[in-house]
Amino acid sequence: SGEVDVKVGRPLVLEVGISENTVVIMWHFAALASSGIVCDFRVLGRRSSVCCVTVQTLKKGTVRAADGASTFTDRGMMPGVMGKLEVDKAWAGGTLQLSAHTCQDSSVAAATGYWPAMYSIGVETE
Repeated sequence: SGEVDVKVGRPLVLEVGISENTVVIMWHFAALASSGIVCDFRVLGRRSSVCCVTVQTLKKGTVRAADGASTFTDRGMMPGVMGKLEVDKAWAGGTLQLSAHTCQDSSVAAATGYWPAMYSIGVETE
């Protein structure tokens, strides 16, 4: 978990490695933005052959902020988005890529050039 200021127009991108024991990955993002936050996710896997290694998307989706998903922080109430992904055993060795971005720029972002974000990631293993 942590807090970071993200440059306007840029997403906050985090990657989580998937092991053989990974069962569930959960995430929560919050941003001080007037219209909330959206999180896109992709599960990336690698396939090796004699000549090369390729990266393929195994699963992807989008999670939008739901009503009441706000988080109280020292910067005030921040709209948030939460997600949960049950991990397929075949994804072991792959990567979950999370990309969070605001729906619109807030007055804070307009004044500073950055949007403040908080994040938390949890991994459940067997």
